[in-house]
Amino acid sequence: MGGDGAIWIRQGAELLGAEYQYSCFHLERDLRRLFGGSPEAGAVRRTLENNDRAAFNLLLEALKKEAKDPSQRERLGVFQSLINSVWEDLTS
Repeated sequence: MGGDGAIWIRQGAELLGAEYQYSCFHLERDLRRLFGGSPEAGAVRRTLENNDRAAFNLLLEALKKEAKDPSQRERLGVFQSLINSVWEDLTS
């Protein structure tokens, strides 16, 4: 079952004996919303494709520090938390 990280979807997959995967659609949507077509989106995507959690977290921490807009810092933090919570469930 694919989903957006919501706990009820994960629980439903478990109940049905299905495998849960964080959907590529939601990942790409989140990357577009956060970064548009900027190079940062590609850098984040590469850390995910390389399954490099440490590099992902270092990059997000750097991006949060560089963000001038507090709401952008908050959105980056929410994204970082979400991805860390579904890390094992990411699809590529």
